[in-house]
Amino acid sequence: MNAPYKRLRITFSQTGVLKYLSHLDMIRTWERLLRRARIPLAYSHGFTPHPKISVASPLPVGFEGLREILEITLTEELTPGEFLARVQPFLPSGLDIIAVKEASRSRYSLQQRVMASEYEVRLLDCGKCAELAERVRTLLERDSIPWRKEKKGRVREYNLRPLIKKLEVRKGGTKACILWMLLQTHPDATARPEEVLEVLGVKECDWEIKRVRLYLVDEEETYAEG
Repeated sequence: MNAPYKRLRITFSQTGVLKYLSHLDMIRTWERLLRRARIPLAYSHGFTPHPKISVASPLPVGFEGLREILEITLTEELTPGEFLARVQPFLPSGLDIIAVKEASRSRYSLQQRVMASEYEVRLLDCGKCAELAERVRTLLERDSIPWRKEKKGRVREYNLRPLIKKLEVRKGGTKACILWMLLQTHPDATARPEEVLEVLGVKECDWEIKRVRLYLVDEEETYAEG
């Protein structure tokens, strides 16, 4: 009987010019560097086999990710230290590995285990932090924010408010301010930073969005403690 495949969980940051890559382009980037590093990847079966690489949550184009998560399946034993030593020389600028560990076994996929995401939205040349803080206070007092989303011809309507777990304004410099948010992921609905900005009426200044981290159900600490 063949030994079970090994899986590693990689926590990494995706910044700089890499924030402009699509999800598929980022997966291809990982595939290329893992091949160059001679990582023994397991492949799917069928007519078009592909490496078993799973991402916790695709990073939207234009977002920087500070603690993104992916898991890979290996055909041979490879310790986190050995993996890091092989891969480190091939990492492109803007892609940095923060941690590598053995992935825990679960009957749920990696994407199904994402329970929340933490974001920092830097509002540039806004200069209206006090006004924004008042808008945030008013939003958090609401019980319901009816939301309507259309995707591939299918329309879903749901309450956005329960998905906004935490929201606060922080100083980000002379004219800038940072909107920190913790948004819940639900199987039927997910809040996005752009949606929260729209509800707040933030349209008059540019912004930069960073996903600070993802929270998974199999982690010891939960976002409620963050």
